[in-house]
Amino acid sequence: MKRKPVAALEPLTVLTRPQLAAWLKVSERTIDRLQPPALALSDGVRRYLVADVLAWMHREKGCAA
Repeated sequence: MKRKPVAALEPLTVLTRPQLAAWLKVSERTIDRLQPPALALSDGVRRYLVADVLAWMHREKGCAA
């Protein structure tokens, strides 16, 4: 079974929690557990900047950026 290619996103794209989960192909609960960097817009409203999430993933993996 072939996987669909991951859509390329611009670094300054802002994602909601469901969008981030779909992009990373994980559940929304996993997003909550992993706690990637987010912009807190108001109580309970968080958005995820693609550039911040990618940098966080590289740090978590131990890659030199």
